[in-house]
Amino acid sequence: MHNSLTENQSQAFDFLDKGIKYIKFFGHSLAVADYAYFQSVFDYLNIYDSDVTLVFYYGNFHEENSEEMITYEHQIQKLLSIYGEKSLTGAHGKNLMTKLMLENRLQIKHLKSNEF
Repeated sequence: MHNSLTENQSQAFDFLDKGIKYIKFFGHSLAVADYAYFQSVFDYLNIYDSDVTLVFYYGNFHEENSEEMITYEHQIQKLLSIYGEKSLTGAHGKNLMTKLMLENRLQIKHLKSNEF
């Protein structure tokens, strides 16, 4: 927000690059309150038609607590379903998650120290 208010726009910088291939999530609640943020990023990168891969990482806590892992998976599904409903038209909105999975562009991984 501060960068958008600067008088010298050359000081402002872009946070997103159209060449991004991976969006990695870790430690994020994936709460509904943050969906507008995700929608902006997903729209900008055109995740339906691009080759961007979404990688959702989980830690030992989720691995050791199966109910938490199921909740995390449901949060991911809800995020993508709501995004599809709000941003994509027709069948694209309904099949986003399936498309990402079939193209191996939706991944859920255990975080290892060398991943990031």
